[in-house]
Parts: sequence; structure tokens; C-alpha cells
Amino acid sequence: MQTLEVMADLARKAANDVNFKRRLAETLLRWREWTAGVDDLTELDTFIRGHFHYRPEREEVVRTPHFMITELQETGKFEGDCDDVSTMLAAIARSFGYPVRYVAIRSKETFEHVFVEIYDSGSGKWRIFDPTVDKGTDYKIVEKVVVSV
Repeated sequence: MQTLEVMADLARKAANDVNFKRRLAETLLRWREWTAGVDDLTELDTFIRGHFHYRPEREEVVRTPHFMITELQETGKFEGDCDDVSTMLAAIARSFGYPVRYVAIRSKETFEHVFVEIYDSGSGKWRIFDPTVDKGTDYKIVEKVVVSV
């Protein structure tokens, strides 16, 4: 899955980029909607869901985390499809030090969706993060591909 490798490379580069981390910290401080007593991953999911707008694409284009953080800082929102938000989520989670992986799924003939799983050391489990669907969505998976970020 070449697209997943491109996404992983973009997320890794952003997570290790000092400028991206600085801009992310500024952004999160400005829109700090997180509540005390809730774990960081739940707060991250709430933040992303509150600031992400799903936009389908006619052509497949993977937007960079740098592009999306600029959009978020300038407009208060960022947009894209499942691969875009997955790339942004992976970059943010990696910059916080979490293990991250992409999961591409196929429910029919082709792979049509990707989401992020973040390892929660508190529970010892991989947690699904997918703001393009309702929380608790039951995926109809025929096949999946997992790529570590």
C-alpha cells in the first residue's frame, strides 16, 4: 500500500519537526477544550472531532500535516478525507510519543477507508481513532492492512 507509506512518511517527518511541534502546541493552547480528569487520547479525539471537517476528494491527494496545521491556525478548522485526517492524527500522536499505526480496510473489492490506531499504554490496547465516522462504528472488514508510523 504505497499511499499508506507516503502517509506514514509525512506523519513521521511532521512529528519530528520542531516547527510543527511548536505550531501544534500553540494551536492546542489556543483552543484548549480539554477537561481535567480525561485521558489525553480521549481529549485528542474530542479536539480533532471538533475541528475537522470531512471533505470527499475526486482525486486522491494526501494533505500534509504542515498544510493542515496552517489551515487549523488560520480558520479554526482543517478539512480532508480519511487519509488526510489520519495523517494529521498520526503526526500529532507521534509528536506526543504514542505508538501509532494506520489501518486500511476493505469491505468490498477495493480498499476504501483508512483510520488510525494509537497504542494506549494505560489499557495495553490499540484504540481506534476515526473522526470520519461516529464513535463505536462497527466496521465491516473483509481484509485489512496495518502500517506502523
